[in-house]
Amino acid sequence: MRKNFKQLIATIGLFSLLLTGCSSNNNFSNNNLLPNEPDPVAWINKDGIKYYYFISELDIDENSLYYTGEKTDSDDAIEVGKKIYKNEIDDDSLYIEFDGQWAQYKTRESE
Repeated sequence: MRKNFKQLIATIGLFSLLLTGCSSNNNFSNNNLLPNEPDPVAWINKDGIKYYYFISELDIDENSLYYTGEKTDSDDAIEVGKKIYKNEIDDDSLYIEFDGQWAQYKTRESE
């Protein structure tokens, strides 16, 4: 019985060594992971001031918006050619329409 027990222990030990050897080939390190990157930032440059994406406005009174006469261009970090609007109530924000929804852009100081 002792002989069978020793063989069982030896077999378990050998099996453990084989598993350990196989798992060492799968070397996972944090170097393979992508670093945490911040979310992309969208902005509009207007009159030397940078306005950053703030929120999508779902319940905005479109009657309070007026077209500034300007459109986004290659200096902005959003789609080129979008009309830039301002709000009669909140002069610190810009608004852009995307497929029927309004996005609000603010300066960092006004957030």
